[in-house]
Amino acid sequence: MLRTSDGGEEWVSQSSGTANNLRGLAFPEPTIGTVVGWYGTILRTTDGGTTWANQPSGTTDHLLGVSCPNATTGTVVGSNGTILHTTDGGTTWTAQASGVTTNLWQVCFPNVHVGTAVGRNGLILRTTDGGTTWFDQPSGVFENLSGVSFISTDTGTVVGYRGTILRTTNGGGIWTSQSSGTLANLSAVTFLDAGTGTVVGRNGTILRTTDGGMTWVSQISGTSAWLWGVSFTDADRGIAVGEWGTILRTTSGGVTWIEEEPQIDGQLPKDFSLQQNYPNPFNPSTTIEFSLPCSGHVTLRVYDILGEKVATLISGEHAAGTFTASWDASGLPSGVYFYRLTAGEYVQTKKAVLMN
Repeated sequence: MLRTSDGGEEWVSQSSGTANNLRGLAFPEPTIGTVVGWYGTILRTTDGGTTWANQPSGTTDHLLGVSCPNATTGTVVGSNGTILHTTDGGTTWTAQASGVTTNLWQVCFPNVHVGTAVGRNGLILRTTDGGTTWFDQPSGVFENLSGVSFISTDTGTVVGYRGTILRTTNGGGIWTSQSSGTLANLSAVTFLDAGTGTVVGRNGTILRTTDGGMTWVSQISGTSAWLWGVSFTDADRGIAVGEWGTILRTTSGGVTWIEEEPQIDGQLPKDFSLQQNYPNPFNPSTTIEFSLPCSGHVTLRVYDILGEKVATLISGEHAAGTFTASWDASGLPSGVYFYRLTAGEYVQTKKAVLMN
């Protein structure tokens, strides 16, 4: 885990106390924050990240998104329709009935009562009573929805796969499709006000709007990494993060993005490893984690059952550390596939199952 207090000029490694993948974070105040991740991980800091305390979530489901409208109230969403809620700063987390069993990718609460969660196959859930009850809102799409941002109880934006962007101005009663100009999978969205917003996604995709999404302009990120999160403190200063430890910073509203080189003082992995993909079986995307004890040339490729290459996820020089790569199998038939990591003399292959 990394933290900056100087706009990203220097990133300082922070000890999270866990080896699990971390996927969502929320800081309602500069020193108070919550981070969530795989296998029910919830971490809490009250000193800006100097120390992180593990909070019992009561679940082993993967937690993917978190929203905290204030320092004591928060909601977490994750796999298998998981929704957890706290009103005491995370001392206790209580399960809420989502009414679904599909993965929920992100959640946004503009205040303690009203919230929206999004997930697979166009799923949008809404609550107006702090999560005591959740009800479905027709999105009009069937793409996976992975990001949501509300600047008020009425005005919000949702993003998802294949360039999907939806906008509402009446609390989700009606969702209107917006033209993103891309077919890239979009992962996260943030809005500072009703007009100014930024979206990030696969292959370093960054989109910007200043008219509430009527027009979206592509920005040059300078990376091919899948970007998973974005946050702006004002109209000019923002951070985008993604796979392979990618951190991008802008001070010009995204006119230029600069990739940070974090100073990490943690221990490197001792051995090469390739983990089982998650989820597995999957549709249409999955995540693959691997560890490298030293830098070098690395390839990560996917093959079908006949041995034909269907995707190259990584090919080239790679730094040491533990990383994740995402594979989007959209357009491929259901079946068994094999992904292979080659790093120097290390070769490892594992099986993945695609179910459309």
